[in-house]
Amino acid sequence: MLSGNLTVSVTDDGVQFSYTIENTSSDPVTANYRDGQKFEIVVEQSGEEVWRWSHGRMFTMALEETTFEPGKTITHEATWEDAGSGEYTATATCAANQHDARATVTFSV
Repeated sequence: MLSGNLTVSVTDDGVQFSYTIENTSSDPVTANYRDGQKFEIVVEQSGEEVWRWSHGRMFTMALEETTFEPGKTITHEATWEDAGSGEYTATATCAANQHDARATVTFSV
């Protein structure tokens, strides 16, 4: 089973996201990706989407597979540079077809 953890830091450079995916089971877990995108982070304010990490990005068009051995983690980093003041909710997910490893956190800028 893959699980996710999302941490958020507000800095002078913007909002820094760190999304970690971990295999919390005692068996290997295989994640199949339909393209080069490995994760997604979406930020909402009052239920409205205000930022999406993948917006405007291009990804390779190749099927990919990653095997997570027990306890293996992979961390993805992202920065939202032009966040305005306010209360937000960020949700990160794994882009693998059969695992979303969802993690949600609320933060203020």
